[in-house]
Amino acid sequence: MAAQTLTRVVTTLGIILPICRIAGLVFGLLAAYYWFKASKVKVTDKDARYDPRFDFVVNDPEDKGRDTNFLATVLEQSRLNRIAAIYTGLAILFQAVASSPLIESWIRR
Repeated sequence: MAAQTLTRVVTTLGIILPICRIAGLVFGLLAAYYWFKASKVKVTDKDARYDPRFDFVVNDPEDKGRDTNFLATVLEQSRLNRIAAIYTGLAILFQAVASSPLIESWIRR
């Protein structure tokens, strides 16, 4: 009875570990995507969803002469960085579970 339970636990852990590794990889890639997106974001004056209450708008010649609202751009970068940080934390959590020496020792029994 105890041997069957131990076998079931080891089998379950053998399934969970690859899932944790894949989840860590996926969350890491999502974090990289959001950090890349945060580095490239520009909020123009035509984006109506931002109302920073203080406009610091500059005409950006690299952006086809459109006005860039710097404060709204910083707010959007902050939002994207927050999402990326959450995904990074999840990636670290899943990788820590997948590479735990305690769990690895259970599987090798």
